[in-house]
Amino acid sequence: MRNLIVAAVVIVAGASAAFAGVVNKGDTVTFPRAQLNDSASVQTIEWQQNWSSRSEKYIQLTATDGTSVFVQPDMAGKVQQKCDANFCAFTVGTDFQYGQSADKTNRFLVLHDKSRKPFQHRFMENKTLEIAARGAQMAVDLGEGPATAFATASGVPVVLVPKGLRDQVLRNVGSSMKAVIGDDLRNF
Repeated sequence: MRNLIVAAVVIVAGASAAFAGVVNKGDTVTFPRAQLNDSASVQTIEWQQNWSSRSEKYIQLTATDGTSVFVQPDMAGKVQQKCDANFCAFTVGTDFQYGQSADKTNRFLVLHDKSRKPFQHRFMENKTLEIAARGAQMAVDLGEGPATAFATASGVPVVLVPKGLRDQVLRNVGSSMKAVIGDDLRNF
């Protein structure tokens, strides 16, 4: 029994998005033009949709006000409405979707084919899931005895796993949970 540990759900953080404030329909967003051609700006976003794994590339732009904007590469022309040598600007319209912080004070934008349905946390680190992950890791770090006692007292189901399988179990369970739980992107 000593080489058994408590397995807990660990959520692997996705891409991290910066927040600047509440961006609304009709707002003008400005960003450095060079970001469009910077390979470091391209991210692969992975998600589950209709029980199938999906993976698509997005260009992550950081606006001059700090707002993160994720753009499907073949739609990049829509964010280049007005460009000079150094900056581009666009007006937020109904073709954009957004994600926001839990307190609804900060947003990030997504411009893509709306038939794509990745959850918000695929673009940003979801603080609720991050806290759950920290708690789960603490339970694992405490070991079988204290973690089992804490989980049992809290009414949390306990699953015992041989120590060597811990990391694989945590990765698989975390990925499975993120695939089916999350907040949808919102339309303007």
